[in-house]
Amino acid sequence: HKHGGYYTTEYTSGMQAAQHPWEESRGMGYSYGLNRAETLKDYHSERQLLLMLIDIVSRGGNLLLDIGPSADGEIPVVMEERLIGIGNWLRVNGEAIYGTKSFQTPSQYGEGTRPHLEQKEFMAEYDILNLVDEPKRGFARIEAFFTAKGDDVYAILPRWPEKEIVLRGLRGSSTKVTLLETGDLAKATQRGDSLVLSLPAELRFKVPYRQAYVLKISGLTS
Repeated sequence: HKHGGYYTTEYTSGMQAAQHPWEESRGMGYSYGLNRAETLKDYHSERQLLLMLIDIVSRGGNLLLDIGPSADGEIPVVMEERLIGIGNWLRVNGEAIYGTKSFQTPSQYGEGTRPHLEQKEFMAEYDILNLVDEPKRGFARIEAFFTAKGDDVYAILPRWPEKEIVLRGLRGSSTKVTLLETGDLAKATQRGDSLVLSLPAELRFKVPYRQAYVLKISGLTS
């Protein structure tokens, strides 16, 4: 979309199904639009932007991402590169984003103290890496995000699962789990109230490096 002198790109989840539709509006850097005083270090990385998108969609929101052209209408190369990176991920994993809605639990945290998150409406700090990759000492980090569509649930993992994946609160007697990008089956075992998953070791060499990986889960019981 173009509004006046800047462009925006919208990535939308199932907001219509949410009790309270909401939108997060962000720039690629600190500024909303092109700021010639900003250098590369002031821009969000591809990982930050993609995890921001995944986090917001998992909570039933919409991301409005600003793209600020120069005076002659050219999109800065760094912004173009970020959009291409997000687009490459969506090309193979977009099923877990487009047309989805929030699951009963938007995300799963690992061991440690879960951070207290507050809803704010203007100029709030939002560094998703503090929640996923670099939590403060003693605090938990997010292990998985969840979205849902129809009878399917998508577990979006911000890291490749080197060991088994334990997804708490998921139950099913005939659960089918696949790696969304390739369609390869994962081994799924019910352990109490948790679904324990593992991927074939050879898949690690078959799948290109991604900022996040998606497991499609079918056959869960509510």
